[in-house]
Amino acid sequence: MIVVSPEELARLVRDAVREALDGQRVDAGGDWLDAGEAAALLDVHRRTIGKLAKSGKLRASRVGKLYRIRRADVEAMLAARTAP
Repeated sequence: MIVVSPEELARLVRDAVREALDGQRVDAGGDWLDAGEAAALLDVHRRTIGKLAKSGKLRASRVGKLYRIRRADVEAMLAARTAP
């Protein structure tokens, strides 16, 4: 049995993924936005996206320290803001 620390395991996985991708960009089908893209669509600062996500007003997923937001959730927020 091989025993590795969580940090070492994370490094091994990260290195394996980098090697497998070999500089390729992974496209999630355009369904997910990063905080900057969501902020641009909502015309707010990137930090506001984090605040909206933490408060539960905008559904988001954390990937490490980064937020990923479904395009449909941003569009729903836009529609709610512009509705009479």
